[in-house]
Amino acid sequence: MPNPPSSGIIVKIVHDAPTSHSHTIAIVAIVAGVIGTLLGTLFGHYLSNKRENEKDHRQTIASLKAMRAELKTIWVAYMKGPGKEIEERISSLDAKKPLGRYPAIPDSFFTVYSNNAPVLGKLEDDRLTESIVLAYQRMIGLFGAIELNNEFHKEVSHSAVSSNENVRAMQALYQQEFHKKRLNALADELEERHQKIKPEMEELFNTIDQYLQKKHLS
Repeated sequence: MPNPPSSGIIVKIVHDAPTSHSHTIAIVAIVAGVIGTLLGTLFGHYLSNKRENEKDHRQTIASLKAMRAELKTIWVAYMKGPGKEIEERISSLDAKKPLGRYPAIPDSFFTVYSNNAPVLGKLEDDRLTESIVLAYQRMIGLFGAIELNNEFHKEVSHSAVSSNENVRAMQALYQQEFHKKRLNALADELEERHQKIKPEMEELFNTIDQYLQKKHLS
């Protein structure tokens, strides 16, 4: 039969037991602290990213609304001037005539688009992005053609007969007729552009409104 442990060994075991338990508690506390700190950091990053994403979303929506307003303003102004005359020309049964002259178009017409174009890449609808870019391109091209129309009118005025000399008078008349034909050809081109862009613009405004409504509800 084995001998019972000596009193010295028993005292040592009793003495060491609390110490081992304290070490375990300390380790658990350290691990818990590290995990807590890590979770706190991750949660902080999550909140920060969430706030940034929400801010970015608000800016994107605000820019889209501004672009819609700019396009609408430009389109309304166009329809009250050249667009109206073009539609009258389309419906007229009389012989086609050149368009009239219009005020110069300021460069500031496309300020919103120029300053916010990169935002279009953040839209969650590629077709909408493409439609907006195309709409601006078409409007810029349309206004460029209207400016060219104004230049042709100047050429007609400059080539008006201003001399009694037969040779110079004939040359002036020839130039005047030439520029009038260019004006009429340009009016035909603008008529074709108008018929193509009008339904596209109407559809675009509806598409933007639907997108904004969807994002408002989400």
